[in-house]
Amino acid sequence: MVKKQLIGEYTHTVDSKRRVFIPSAFRNTEDWVITTGFEESLFLFPDSEWEKITEKIKNAPLTRKDARDFLRLFLSRARNLLSDSQGRILIPENLCGFSKIEKHCVFVGMISRIEIWSPENWKKFIDSRSADFAEMAENITGIDL
Repeated sequence: MVKKQLIGEYTHTVDSKRRVFIPSAFRNTEDWVITTGFEESLFLFPDSEWEKITEKIKNAPLTRKDARDFLRLFLSRARNLLSDSQGRILIPENLCGFSKIEKHCVFVGMISRIEIWSPENWKKFIDSRSADFAEMAENITGIDL
């Protein structure tokens, strides 16, 4: 069986208990880890990808304050998640506050992880960066589309 890549954009409703359906295109049999991302987004990793991330960051230089600070913020907010029988996850309250997610959220597939955004933050990002798309592609080294 070929593993599905996590790609695409999907908007879903968040219920009053902070539960949200994982888009069916992203559902698999793995458990998940959720944590803070960048630009007020959240990162949702399948367990297998989270293991790769922790292997990379576990050797961060503890003598560097920026490394310690990053690890504290990134790991202290991380939570293991199980999707329920309906394919929903519960977004922790502190992460909803961090990302400004309330009644709706946008799932953005990033191949090996999912970013979860408030619709307002996602629109702001798209509006501010879409015009620079070609320039960004030119500036990314090592990728030749």
